[in-house]
Amino acid sequence: MAAVHAEIKNYDLAMEYYDQGAALAQRLNQTKLLHIILLNVGFIEYDKKKYLQATSNAHIAKRHFSDSNNQVGLADCYYLLAQSHQALGHLDSA
Repeated sequence: MAAVHAEIKNYDLAMEYYDQGAALAQRLNQTKLLHIILLNVGFIEYDKKKYLQATSNAHIAKRHFSDSNNQVGLADCYYLLAQSHQALGHLDSA
């Protein structure tokens, strides 16, 4: 449900669902799911022009995806980081 609401740009409701999902993932000790949620929240923050928060989430998720050798997750993290750094005017970092 969170992804659907994010897709239609209903960010407040998407964040509510992501918060519920993150709480459940923490209770079940599902770190992979938790970092996927964190990355998706980062994309919402990017869309809301909260670029510093987006980069912070991407860096946290990147560490997990790197440790677990999740290449798709890493690619998404690098994409979000590049977009966010570009929006902040940090072209060398982007």
